[in-house]
Amino acid sequence: MIMQAFYAKSIVNTDRSMRLLAVWISIACILPGYSSTLQFRTLDSFNGLSQNSIFDIFQDSSGLIWIGTECGLNLYDGHSFRVFYADPDQEQHLHSNTVYFIEEDREGYLWVGTSLSYLNRIDPRTGEVRWYQLDSHLSPEVTHLYFQCLYQSPDGELYIGTRNGLYHYQGRKTFVCLLKKNLSFNTVFKHRDQIIVGTSHGLFTLKRENGEHRLDEIPTRNVALLKNQVINVSRLVSPDIYLIGTASGLFLLDLKTYHLGPFYFSSKYPEPLKNRFITDILSRKSERGIELWIGTRNGLVILDEPRMEIRHYRYDPNDADGISHNYIKKIFRDRSGMLWLGTYGGGISLAPPIAGTFALSPFLKKVNHIIASDLVFSI
Repeated sequence: MIMQAFYAKSIVNTDRSMRLLAVWISIACILPGYSSTLQFRTLDSFNGLSQNSIFDIFQDSSGLIWIGTECGLNLYDGHSFRVFYADPDQEQHLHSNTVYFIEEDREGYLWVGTSLSYLNRIDPRTGEVRWYQLDSHLSPEVTHLYFQCLYQSPDGELYIGTRNGLYHYQGRKTFVCLLKKNLSFNTVFKHRDQIIVGTSHGLFTLKRENGEHRLDEIPTRNVALLKNQVINVSRLVSPDIYLIGTASGLFLLDLKTYHLGPFYFSSKYPEPLKNRFITDILSRKSERGIELWIGTRNGLVILDEPRMEIRHYRYDPNDADGISHNYIKKIFRDRSGMLWLGTYGGGISLAPPIAGTFALSPFLKKVNHIIASDLVFSI
């Protein structure tokens, strides 16, 4: 059995979770392919989840779902949970219970970032857990790194963002600190031959000169728009156009022309997410058009191109089919098409598979208009 050597707490499915699976199957069978109203089901500590504050959801190459929470790493096989903790009495265990991110590398290892200064590497085939200390020379005022993100480039390189620095894994247990700054490195991605870094003080390119690394501001005239916390970045259908989720709204950036401006939806809703704290972004592409799914601290927002409307999903204690909490931390789609909303305090809200595919794509008909529009790129 997977990870037998790793300390785990198995929890069998309850009658309620079996009923949830039956409901999902029924809904998936009767859906006509498009619906403007979603019904959610909750997966939380009542069903065996170790804790209801979710930081990450990941599906590995074998199809298993891994869930990072504020207290434990959860492995879900569709029927039951196994929960992995930082238990010093066990030979194989996590270094810390708070799990911020989960990523699988090309060799099948899982990298798990926790709240302390060690990165965990798990071999699901054997259950072996190894700890990697990224920085053994922390200053007295910095006792923990606090992992924020892990990015695996197309060529397999690993970049780790923390609240105090940016690190690069060079193989053979070797991590190199590229930058040590009083910044939170929230997201990292590669654009063509550049490494782009989203931080608590904006968006930058990572440059190297004479063996030293530095951050250069994105050369756009509206760079002041990103002088706040960049939470996530999503590449769109063009190789140069990105959605930027920040602590004060949603922005659009063209890295070819370096145009930057607030995301424009329609004349009726020009800036629907202005001053909203954006936590995650996903988009659904179907024959009818594009839907953008935006996670915020005040619910889920769906920008529906086919109907040119905006749908808000907020927690309602009287709605059994609604989302379980307003604070959305993670939006994830598994390979079956199931949508997982990881919340901070309410567990997971699941929506059944819907016809259509999900991709990080913009509203195709509007890209040229957005880039040229004075409404979007006025100072």
